Amino acid sequence: RDRYFLYRNELELALATYQQLIREFPNTRWKRVVLDRCRLIEENMAFPKPLYFFILAERHFEKQNFPSAIRHLEELITEYPHISLAGDALYFIGDIYLYKYHDYHRGYATYSHLVRDYPEHRSAASASLKSGTCLQKLGRWQEAIDVFWDHIKNYSRNGNPDYAQYYIAQSYEALGNLEKARVSYDLILGNYPDSIWTQIARTKVSQDVTSGPSDVRNVIIKAQEAQSSSTRDRNSEDKKKRK
Repeated sequence: RDRYFLYRNELELALATYQQLIREFPNTRWKRVVLDRCRLIEENMAFPKPLYFFILAERHFEKQNFPSAIRHLEELITEYPHISLAGDALYFIGDIYLYKYHDYHRGYATYSHLVRDYPEHRSAASASLKSGTCLQKLGRWQEAIDVFWDHIKNYSRNGNPDYAQYYIAQSYEALGNLEKARVSYDLILGNYPDSIWTQIARTKVSQDVTSGPSDVRNVIIKAQEAQSSSTRDRNSEDKKKRK
């Protein structure tokens, strides 16, 4: 008990230091990272032990020690399943499986766990989308379509329904159902005219979605790998900034 009491005092000092940094350097390039750290500490000040587990996991992650990172996160989830930080821990584990291990089975299971047990969590919408991309990587196209439709239904305001609609179209192409793919691309044009996918959807519709299933699968995989690489780089940068 004394150990975590002392740790709480350290958290209060860290929070005060982060807040001072923002006050004195409001335009710092570290602003987003610092604000995230402030939020993390403020939301979990009453739970110093699970927060200690989470920060330990971050440190192991920075050292590429992913098994230890997962172990501490799982301890957090097991001992404190009813706090919001447990949802953060699940999302963290899912990202490790997806981006570091390329274990799409476990990635899907972990993201689905978050969506199922913490549907109001701030990362639930993103986890919903990532669970669908895991299924795409596993070639489970129809299941992926179902997950993406659920994303559109449940996270139309705080999610990325245009991404989900685009991935649905991709999945129908991979299945060889070009008519449903065309309809899905049409829905992007009609429902999400400002989406980053609009121009691609317009091109697909004008070409009458002529790609074959094997070609589409290769395009999807390459696009997802590029997106994963970008996300990994961004996450790695954020982790380094948290040191």
